[in-house]
Amino acid sequence: MAHGQPHRAAHGDRPVVAACPRVRPDPTRRLHALARTLLERHGILTRGAVTAERAPGGFGALYPVLRAMEEAGHCRRGYFVEGLGGAQFALPGAVDRMRAMAADRAAPVQPEPPRFRGAAACGHRARGGADLLRRKARR
Repeated sequence: MAHGQPHRAAHGDRPVVAACPRVRPDPTRRLHALARTLLERHGILTRGAVTAERAPGGFGALYPVLRAMEEAGHCRRGYFVEGLGGAQFALPGAVDRMRAMAADRAAPVQPEPPRFRGAAACGHRARGGADLLRRKARR
């Protein structure tokens, strides 16, 4: 068999591996898959995150897909994190987790009861009890 020739099947002259036609994936499906991947990776997707990922077409190419995903209920659009920019998209689970974290932080924290830290915390050197009583009596 000559180099570069396809292998032939034992019964006939068909190649063992049929040539697959090059199919170009639908650009919208490709962008949808990219948007879903970035949402799952980042939780909250912003222009900065898309830029950092060097997504083809940038945030402008993903925005219509993200908007359609929001209209279909697959993600949410809002201002979730202050300072990250105006257009933020997130998966519903990420938004719920962030709200739970914010509620935990907003809950009042009970202060710990005061503990005796000893004379060292007051700036005194550790001395015997009789020596401390003598010092107090002099004052």
